[in-house]
Amino acid sequence: MNPEVYTKKLSDGRHRCLLLGACGTGMKSLAPILSEAGHEIFGADAALVHRGSGTSALVVANGETPGGNESGLRLPVTWIAEHSIRSHGAFDIAVRSPAVPAASDVVRQLTQQGTRCLTLQEALDEVFHNRQQICVAGTHGKSTTTALVSWILGRADRALGYFIGAEPAGMQAGGSLGSGPMAVIESCEFSRSFCHLNPTHILLTNIDRDHFDCFPDECLEDDAFQQFLRRSVPDGILLVSAACERSHRAVAAASRFAMTFGVSTNGMVSAGDWTADRVSLSADGIRFCVRRRGVDFATIHSRLFGYHNVRNVLAAVAMCAELGVSAAQCRTAVEEFPGLRRRFEIRGQYGGMALVDDYAHHPREVAATLQAARTAFPGRRIVAVLEPHQVSRTKALFSDFAGTLTTADEALLLPVFAARENPSGAMCRRLSGQLVRAVNQRGGRAFLLANLDQVISRIDDSGRPGDVILTMGAGRTNLIHDEFTRRLQRHSAA
Repeated sequence: MNPEVYTKKLSDGRHRCLLLGACGTGMKSLAPILSEAGHEIFGADAALVHRGSGTSALVVANGETPGGNESGLRLPVTWIAEHSIRSHGAFDIAVRSPAVPAASDVVRQLTQQGTRCLTLQEALDEVFHNRQQICVAGTHGKSTTTALVSWILGRADRALGYFIGAEPAGMQAGGSLGSGPMAVIESCEFSRSFCHLNPTHILLTNIDRDHFDCFPDECLEDDAFQQFLRRSVPDGILLVSAACERSHRAVAAASRFAMTFGVSTNGMVSAGDWTADRVSLSADGIRFCVRRRGVDFATIHSRLFGYHNVRNVLAAVAMCAELGVSAAQCRTAVEEFPGLRRRFEIRGQYGGMALVDDYAHHPREVAATLQAARTAFPGRRIVAVLEPHQVSRTKALFSDFAGTLTTADEALLLPVFAARENPSGAMCRRLSGQLVRAVNQRGGRAFLLANLDQVISRIDDSGRPGDVILTMGAGRTNLIHDEFTRRLQRHSAA
């Protein structure tokens, strides 16, 4: 093994870079960043076991037709099968997605060949090492908030780099190298990966119990956030939720000073540095007044839905304003923000039913998404389709899931999607079945369906014009809308 290989960094020249798990959303956001930096990109993904080697496009941003359509912004990638990596010569650097374990055979093989293997967040830190890193972290809302901060700063003519762990709507990619002094980075707590970054400024949306596979208890989770906060520049901007006690405890433990943001309730304006006041939720989106230390700053209108997005927009506006963006620039940018794929994404109509897709996979997120649906589609029947994500999360938050799902008019549950876990299929079905019984025992209406085809058949058979079909989960429920889109395209072609 040549030890000089390990001195190569993504910031010190052009390299042959292999992306492992290249079809994942985060890797699709990293790919254009590396391409803009001049690196040659190769891709491998276990989901593409039938793909042969060769150069073709990685679709890093869809066009106006969502789902499986391959229109949109493409990036040339040389695809290789994992079993044939040796035949493609030496790679300088490999970057693995969170779905690819450090102990996997492919990582071990690359290491033996002398390839330097990085995690996604390690790669981001190397690319943006000499930038002011504006890191957006938190259990809920960080993708939307990161995208908003990037969007507002971009519209204010800041030539910034950015990384978003979700796909923006329209033709924009989820990542860009940029050329200015700043980079906005979505910073994930999973396996403490955000502790590889070097934040100048931090926006912390909240801290909630999650990722039970790597944080079996709350103390370990809190310690990860404290470690992350300690990595920040002491005199940088630190912005946290006024309502999140765990965030405040983490700030105190890290010996940092934080500004706060919060939403006024029952007409009482909070004592936070930044406040959303006079909040209005409607089928037209959200409206509110941003107050900066008690003084009106801007009146905001966003096409996003839900009370949770009031907090996300407020936090993004607060951070951008602290970085020098004017009220007028914030107001205009927020109104033009197109949103993200799989974040209350309205996918169209089918048989008189509205189709909506969301990434919600935590009880708080499911509750927020259902509330947003009630606001966006007042008086209509909500049919919630949920694929629970991970056995560990579903078991730990079982009661919260059951209570939340009773607020849907009907809940269709799929077997648990066991990401990064190895339970049997029977266990996944059994756990979802137990959740269905718990929902029904609490007065809800829930059904267990074996697969996506059964969900589609039930919607065909029992869906009514006017229904809202709301798919949720971090797995494959968005594919339901792809099938309905294909049917509509076939019918229109005929």
